[in-house]
Formats: sequence, C-alpha cells, structure tokens
Amino acid sequence: LVEGQVAPPARNDGVPPPPAPHEMGPGGMYGAPAPPSLGQAQVMGAAATADVVLSPSQGQQGQVLGQLGQELSLEVSRLLDVPQRPGQSYVLRALDDSGELDAVRDIRSTSTAPYGKIVLGSKGKLRLRSAAKLFEVRVEFSSGELVGSCQIYRLDPRSATVSGYMLSDASGNPANCGIELRVIEGGGDADEGGTGSGG
Repeated sequence: LVEGQVAPPARNDGVPPPPAPHEMGPGGMYGAPAPPSLGQAQVMGAAATADVVLSPSQGQQGQVLGQLGQELSLEVSRLLDVPQRPGQSYVLRALDDSGELDAVRDIRSTSTAPYGKIVLGSKGKLRLRSAAKLFEVRVEFSSGELVGSCQIYRLDPRSATVSGYMLSDASGNPANCGIELRVIEGGGDADEGGTGSGG
C-alpha cells in the first residue's frame, strides 16, 4: 500500500476485492496495458492501431477528427526481420477500400541471410490521395506472394511518428516480421519513390 492509503475491508462473501489503483489500466480498465509513449518504435499488431478512439485534441497536430485531408504521404524507413529469397525483390503497396493508392517496386536486400532488415531511405516514400481513416500497407515478394500486411489508422497519434508495426500473413496470423513507418498528413516532403500508379 502507498503510505497514507487505507486497505480495503476484507470480504467474506467469496468475491475478491477490487484491484489497487496501480493495477488499473487506462480508462479504468482493469488489467489493460498502458499505451506506448509517442515516438517509441514498437512492433504493434494491426488491431492495436485500428481500435483506438481519439478526441480531436489527441489527433495529429492541426487535424480535426472526421475531417481528414485527401493528401498524405507514407514514409517507410525499414522492413524488419523479413524473409529473404534468392532472386526475389520486394514490393511495397498502400491501399484503401477503393484499391491501390501507390506502390514501390524492386526493393532489394544486399544480405544473403534467411531473414534481414532492409533500410529503404528515399525508396520507401509513397504519396497517397485518400480521405479514408484506415488503410493497408502490404509487403510482397516480386513474385506476388504476400510477406505480410498491417493496417494504419490515421487518427492514431503514433502514426505521425516513426513507429514499428507487426505484419500479419494472409490468414491474419503473425508473419513474424515488421515494418517501420510514419504518416505525413498533407503530403509533406515524402514525394520520392512512389509510382503513383494506383495499380
């Protein structure tokens, strides 16, 4: 007990006492994990990014909930622990409900290890045009086989900073690899590398 706190009275009806204040997660949810701090790169599941409800003050700077602009850029800095295959490069795609928004092709690794980290630099910059709140990022082999995908929620404040996301396979199971990226609302300077093909 914290000094000055009074212990809750013992109960004899078989019902355990409520948890102490330090055991409560955000929003008063018992056992809920604390959210990561902004700017902390963590590997997150897709559901963790899609289930966040934010007020306008919690959104990206200058952004009002439900009033997203059409222009944004996606800056992918690294692919993390992705499987590597001889003769295969990678394709990076961004999609919303209407289909593909932009893609980067011919991403190559110089490593011969079975799994590796790939730093994309300017090659990982895509320019998107969409008012959707949620969109999908896919990593594929050049053969078309899916490496993994994740969903990015634009109103999650983590999306404005470089953060890591876990990729899922085609069945929704963990693909045991990840991607590191950030979203730049309004387009920003992420204007290189994307094909703008939409297909």
